Amino acid sequence: MPKCRMCAEPAGRPLHVRTLGLAMLLALPASVLPAEAPGKGIVLIDVDVSQLNNRGDPTGYAAVVLEFRVKNLETGKKYASAPSSERYPALLRLPAGNYCVDSVSFSFSEPLHYCKEPFFSVRAGGVSNVGHWRFGVSHDAGTYRLMSAFEDQERLTQQAIEHYPDLFERE
Repeated sequence: MPKCRMCAEPAGRPLHVRTLGLAMLLALPASVLPAEAPGKGIVLIDVDVSQLNNRGDPTGYAAVVLEFRVKNLETGKKYASAPSSERYPALLRLPAGNYCVDSVSFSFSEPLHYCKEPFFSVRAGGVSNVGHWRFGVSHDAGTYRLMSAFEDQERLTQQAIEHYPDLFERE
């Protein structure tokens, strides 16, 4: 099992995992982050958009996410991310604080603006795995909604281990 290389755990002890609200936080020391990033943490997140029919049910068609933004609830500052992919989550280096998924730009419509609960936290020197977020958009009804959040955290962890190996080491 891969181990976080920054965790300074004695041999034989598992990687500490804490739950904060719904978000899984991997307890990683600040040595993961570049020296020029004091007060920042890392967020692993996957965002997608599904088209909904006029009854509000998913049609099976998924839009291509072009960009999404998260917003620091204390400062109002927004941070853009390139989209995640089926193979790996997006990785954001953000100042510590509380955040919302603020907006999502995708292939078949104007950006959707959200910034409602659930919120997630970023801890300085830590990694927050906030999982997979899915939004549904109904063009017929002219509406959108958050369908799920904080899903598939284990999958995102495994994908991060494969795609961002510098964050982890093999035991």
